[in-house]
Amino acid sequence: MIPIDPNIDILGASSDHTIIDVTKSGRNYKVGDIIEFKMDYGSLLKAMTSEFVDKVVI
Repeated sequence: MIPIDPNIDILGASSDHTIIDVTKSGRNYKVGDIIEFKMDYGSLLKAMTSEFVDKVVI
């Protein structure tokens, strides 16, 4: 995954959580805020094959 905000760093991730550093961002993120990411092939594959992610076909 690639954060849309270029000042966010991904510190680590596992199957059920992602740890990010927002201290360099100009935005004051708070608990509950939405952070957007671009997905590369690997992250898209993991999301689509996970039983914990709901998929909706339109």
